[in-house]
Amino acid sequence: MNNLIAGPTHPEAIALFRHAIATLGHRFSVAVKDAPAGFADYTACPGARTPGQILAHMNVLVEWSTKVVTASSERPAEASLVWDQALHRFFTLLKAFDDAVVASNGSAIPIEKLLQGPLSDALTHVGQITMLRRMASSPVHAESYFRADIQPGKFIAPE
Repeated sequence: MNNLIAGPTHPEAIALFRHAIATLGHRFSVAVKDAPAGFADYTACPGARTPGQILAHMNVLVEWSTKVVTASSERPAEASLVWDQALHRFFTLLKAFDDAVVASNGSAIPIEKLLQGPLSDALTHVGQITMLRRMASSPVHAESYFRADIQPGKFIAPE
C-alpha cells in the first residue's frame, strides 16, 4: 500500500477523503433530522452517553482532525452546548475540516490515520445516534445512502 503520510497526498486520495467527510455529514444529518424534543438527553441505560454527549464528542473529533491537518498543537475542549447549537457547531466544524483539507493542497495529510481514527469513530457515533433514535421511539427515516447526492464541501444541517 502507498504510504500517503510520507509525502504529498495524491489528488485522487484527497477527493475520496473529502467524499468520506461529506458522507459523515450526510449520514449524521439523516440521523438527527426531526429528532424529538428532549432527544439530546435520552438515556438508554444508567452510565450510557446521551445523544448530546455523543454529539459533543463528535465535535471534538472533527475539530481535532482540523487541527491535525493545519498542524495546530492546540487541543480542542468538549463544549457543553444545547442540542441545536451543538448541531450547528458540528456542521460548521465539518466545513472547516473540509476547507482545511482543500487548503492543504495535498501536502502530507495523514489520511489513513484520520480515516481509521477520528472519521471512523464519528461514523460509529452516527450509528449510535441512529440506534438511540429507534430506542427513543423515533426511528430515522429510511434512505438509500447508495443513491444519496453526497457532494464534497456541501454540508447542510437538518432544519
